[in-house]
Amino acid sequence: RGKYRAEKSAMNILFDQLDEGRLSARSFHRILRLAWSFADLAGRLQPSKEDVERGVEMKIHLARDL
Repeated sequence: RGKYRAEKSAMNILFDQLDEGRLSARSFHRILRLAWSFADLAGRLQPSKEDVERGVEMKIHLARDL
């Protein structure tokens, strides 16, 4: 299994976004890496659903500004 996976509920968010065409594979991995950064800063061993949601929100916000 994926060594660098987030919590199951967090991964489900990413897979749903990917399946619906709202995320590219590249964005999927970038958001997951960002979620890992949030988890590390908070001292957690694994990204949570909130970490992934925060990453998705940042991506949406940055995409609007382009």
